[in-house]
Amino acid sequence: DVEVRLDIETMNLVLAALLKIAKQRLYEFPVKDITNMNCWLATIPAPTLDSSGIRVEDAEITAALAEFSASIFRSNLNITCIECSGPRMTELSDLLSTPEAQDSVNGMMNDIMAKFAAPLLTGELVQSQVDRLLNEASRKCPHRPDYDPYSTSIEHQPMVSPDNEYDVTYLMLWGVVVLALVIIIAVLVLVIRFIVRRRHRRWIATIPKDQKDRLKLEQFRDNTMQQELNAATKSMFQSAEIPLLLRLSMPIIILGNIGLFLSGHLSLGATVNIEAQVAGETIRVDQFYEFSVARSTIDIWNAGGRALAILILIFSGIWPYTKQLMTLVIWFLPPSLLSVARRGSILLWLFLVGKKDK
Repeated sequence: DVEVRLDIETMNLVLAALLKIAKQRLYEFPVKDITNMNCWLATIPAPTLDSSGIRVEDAEITAALAEFSASIFRSNLNITCIECSGPRMTELSDLLSTPEAQDSVNGMMNDIMAKFAAPLLTGELVQSQVDRLLNEASRKCPHRPDYDPYSTSIEHQPMVSPDNEYDVTYLMLWGVVVLALVIIIAVLVLVIRFIVRRRHRRWIATIPKDQKDRLKLEQFRDNTMQQELNAATKSMFQSAEIPLLLRLSMPIIILGNIGLFLSGHLSLGATVNIEAQVAGETIRVDQFYEFSVARSTIDIWNAGGRALAILILIFSGIWPYTKQLMTLVIWFLPPSLLSVARRGSILLWLFLVGKKDK
C-alpha cells in the first residue's frame, strides 16, 4: 500500500464567466428561495436544446465559462510507503522529496491546468452540461410557473456517432475518377497510334517504289515468321525448351507468392508491448496495440482517410495479386490464344512495372 498526498500551498485561480440574467426574474426573486441554487440558475434564460440535449446552432449562449487559468507556485508531493512490494519504493519517495522534484511537480501541474483542465472547462462538453442545468433549473424552482415538485432530470436521446459507412456518392465519385483516367489513357494511346501511323504513311509516300516493295516484303516475312513461330511453339508450361523442373515449379512459386501476400496482408505485422519499471517493480502490458495491413487500412478508412485507404487497397492489395495471376495465366496460355510476341511484351511490362514498385 502506498499513501500519496499532494499539498498545494500557493495557487492562483482566474475564472471569467458569462451570465445573462433576466432583469425581471431577478426583481421578482423571493427571499424564501435565496438558498435554492436552482432558483438562481432559473434567473438565466435557458437556451433551446435538441433531442440529444445539445444547444441548437441559432440559440444564444446565456451562461458559459469564458476563461479559466490556474497557476501553482508551490506544492509538495509526498509518497509514503506503507506496505510496498517494490524494492526501490523508498528511494522513489526520497527522490520526490527533493527541491528539484518538487519544481518538476509544479511544472507538471501547471501544464495539466493549461493544456487539459482549461480546454475541458471552457469546451463544449462542460458547456452542454451547463445548458442542461439551465433547462432543468426552472422546473425545480418553487416560484417559477413551470415548477414541478416531482421533477427529475430530463432524459435526452443518446448522441449518434457520425456514420463512417461507405457512401454511395463517394463510391460513384471514385468510379467516375477511375473511368475518366481510363478514358484519358485510352484516348492518349489512340492519339499516339494515330500520329505514328500518319507519320508512317507520310514517310511511305516520300520513299521510292522499290524501297516500298522491299519494306512490304520484309513485313510479309516477319508476319510469316511470327505465324510459323506461333504454330511451332507451345505454352511455356508445355515447352520442351524449358527444363521440366522449372515448368513444374513456376506455378508453385507463383501460388506461393500469392500465399505470402495473403499472409502478409491478413496476419499480424507488429505488436506494441509496454514494459516499465517503477521503483524496481516491472509493469508490463502485452499486446497494447497490433498492426496489420488489413487492420491499418480499415482504421484509416474509419478515421476518414478514404482516399489513402483506397490507394493502399489498389497498390498494396489488388495490384500484387493481379501481377501474379497474370503471370500464372500467361504461363499456361498457348500461342493460339496469346502470340509469342504479345506474350513477351506483357512479361516485359510486368517486369518493368515490378521494378518500379520496388
